[in-house]
Amino acid sequence: MFLIPEVACEFDANAIEKSTANLVMGAIKRYGKGKVAFFTEAAMFTAQIVQEKYKVGFNSPVAPQNIQFLMNTIHWLNNGRLVDRVKNKE
Repeated sequence: MFLIPEVACEFDANAIEKSTANLVMGAIKRYGKGKVAFFTEAAMFTAQIVQEKYKVGFNSPVAPQNIQFLMNTIHWLNNGRLVDRVKNKE
């Protein structure tokens, strides 16, 4: 489900609920020597609290799989290789 507010980012009782059933929300593809991933909405890859009450992305209680989905996507793009973290050089 997603909400369509009358005014952008102002979610209230008048916001229309729409089902995401049968919608393509993302795609992955091998392209040339690499891979690409496209998604129609980036909020699931963020951690937000909207209007101090709506938890979105990593914070969403109805989508606890968001973090794992992002990790799976990154690992697929990176062919499963682990990458060393860049150390803070102060």
